[in-house]
Amino acid sequence: MASQVGKRRPRMTAATAFDLVRAAIAEKGRITFAEFMEIALYAPGAGYYTAAPHLRGENSDPTARHSGGSRNPEIALQTGPPHDYYTAPHLHAVFGAYIARHVAQVWRDLGEPQHFDVVEMGAGRGILAWDILRSLRETAPRCWERTRYRMIDRGAGPSAEQQEALVAVAAHPIITAQSLTEPVLGMVLSNELLDALPAHRVRVKNGKLQELYVTAQGERLCEVYGDPSCPELTDYVERLGRPPEGWQGEVCLAAVAWLESVARALTKGTVLTIDYGATWAELCSARWVEGTLACYFRHRVSRDPFARVGAQDITAHVNFSALVNYGEAVGLSTVSMQAQAEYLVGLGIGEELAALAHQPPTAETQRAKRAITDLIWPDGLGGFRVLVQEKCTGR
Repeated sequence: MASQVGKRRPRMTAATAFDLVRAAIAEKGRITFAEFMEIALYAPGAGYYTAAPHLRGENSDPTARHSGGSRNPEIALQTGPPHDYYTAPHLHAVFGAYIARHVAQVWRDLGEPQHFDVVEMGAGRGILAWDILRSLRETAPRCWERTRYRMIDRGAGPSAEQQEALVAVAAHPIITAQSLTEPVLGMVLSNELLDALPAHRVRVKNGKLQELYVTAQGERLCEVYGDPSCPELTDYVERLGRPPEGWQGEVCLAAVAWLESVARALTKGTVLTIDYGATWAELCSARWVEGTLACYFRHRVSRDPFARVGAQDITAHVNFSALVNYGEAVGLSTVSMQAQAEYLVGLGIGEELAALAHQPPTAETQRAKRAITDLIWPDGLGGFRVLVQEKCTGR
């Protein structure tokens, strides 16, 4: 289902996420952790990403990313970080500006087509979309004129003010949808999307793969282990390499399905995936012997997914080896996999940081310097992985 920006989708009402989890358990006896995570994060009207922002206590100050900005439609898109976490676009528009450089390069590599698609998966309120389109308009106007931007997200999407800002900065109507169904000639990008896709939790015990299930004891949710719920889980670990005895972690079949859907839609162009994660070998190492599952609530991290069901974020590290392996099987060749710092430096962000050092220390130049430093800091956002894949034919 797709719509043009400017038309808001009706909100759906539902029971609480906890109620929906309990109902699923009552029906089945137990559910996989992936099923639990799907409800907790994405149940219509009740999940963490699909409930109204004020129900999650998000920061709604539309000038939070800037100091002293007027409350106009453009500033409405520059909202501060949600109450539980922040992503690179929340820091500064410079992140989107350098993504825009990559977008323009893909357009040129494709022969500067008249119709060029940019599809952002997990686009949320449109912060990154606005930054990319504004930068394209200023630095690559011919590319901007040909860019059709699509925002794909299962959540409520932009507010009315944010929609107004997006309409003003785009050369063509922006299409919003909850799934990717139309063909793409251009780029499909995502930033911190795959870490929040529902993941199965598994372990290796006595040489066998077991899956963690969620059940209930009275009013309390609890864990039990059993045989894998589907053969794809066993196929996944055998394909990438069986973890050592005693290991437990996450297998995100949803990320594989997502990548396969992107590959089907992409006729020719690039897939850009930015997220925190690691290779399969790293994820199976002693560093993450108990997995990478983490929950975020009001900027605090925990490992208890059963607390505040529907009100906290739940994530797991992305397995980039799986994206490479499964991607190659569906026609996506790997161009590069590197740290975000290396990726942004390759696009020229280091030169901008050096230039800012020689400019007067205004409030804006100081904000830009801090943002760039944060974006390339190896132990922070700079350590995120960036995977670039491409499809050269329509197969």
